[in-house]
Amino acid sequence: MIRVMPARRVIGRAIGITFAMTIAFAAAVSADEPPAPPAPVKVPEAAKPAPAPPPAPPAKPAEDWVRKGLYFGPAVGVAHAKGRDKFGYALHVLYRPFRYGGMQLEYENLGPDKDDNGAFDGLYLGLAPMLPLTEGLTLFLQGGYTFTAGDDAPTGGGGVLWDLPLDPVKKYLPGGLTLRGDYKYFDFDKAGHLATIGLMYRFGFFSR
Repeated sequence: MIRVMPARRVIGRAIGITFAMTIAFAAAVSADEPPAPPAPVKVPEAAKPAPAPPPAPPAKPAEDWVRKGLYFGPAVGVAHAKGRDKFGYALHVLYRPFRYGGMQLEYENLGPDKDDNGAFDGLYLGLAPMLPLTEGLTLFLQGGYTFTAGDDAPTGGGGVLWDLPLDPVKKYLPGGLTLRGDYKYFDFDKAGHLATIGLMYRFGFFSR
């Protein structure tokens, strides 16, 4: 005798079998598919090096403030010759080709000469080692020989040069003025001395 199953049970079994077959088919399909490739890894770009700073310009050599050239000027002062103090004066010519020295040619008058009723004067020629101290100020020594009508003698001494800061008058005196204090000792039979102060103008054959 054939048993007839209720329609509800038949439909339920059919749905269950269909669901089981669907799951099994999906599992088989997923097992055959290759795995998805991994997402590419982004490597950060290396930081670009900062541009090198431009090279520093070469340092300029310090400007030499010593005024080189040919100096000329008068000076007045006190002289001591043949045992007497007198009024004396000089005309200085100084050639300074470099900062540490120069050459001098000078006419010097140590006052009247009571022995011959003339002037006790002469011509000095010598060298002047120099020591610049600060801008515009220089000490110097001097050594040479003095020639006179009556007596010749070795001569030595020293002094100071000060380049006067007269910028407003540079238009008219481009070489500038230098104040000079000077002392000389003359090794005559009777020693002579001459201390003067004066001004010299510079003829700038060498630029500053």
